[in-house]
Amino acid sequence: MNNKRQLKSCPFCDEEILFEAIKCKHCKSDLTDVIRTCPFCSEQITTEHSTCPHCDEALPTDSNFSEGGGSASFNRNLSFKESIIYILLGIGGVVVAAWFDIV
Repeated sequence: MNNKRQLKSCPFCDEEILFEAIKCKHCKSDLTDVIRTCPFCSEQITTEHSTCPHCDEALPTDSNFSEGGGSASFNRNLSFKESIIYILLGIGGVVVAAWFDIV
């Protein structure tokens, strides 16, 4: 059985740390601002990646992308159907709000 753990370099001190680390054991830097969740495979990756190293999907670059650690982070991966439902509900809410402004 292969128990080899995946390692990464700390973006602050460049020492090797566990890929899952949220704090560097060498320089004690907080890594939660540099970790995000891939929207395709839900694996944790660093913000330096433009392609997920787990599923090889190209990652979005906008600021709404799942950032790790923050309470305002959005880590739920929606299916296409769920996304459409939320969009339609949002549009419906705008239409209803506009209708009440008119009446």
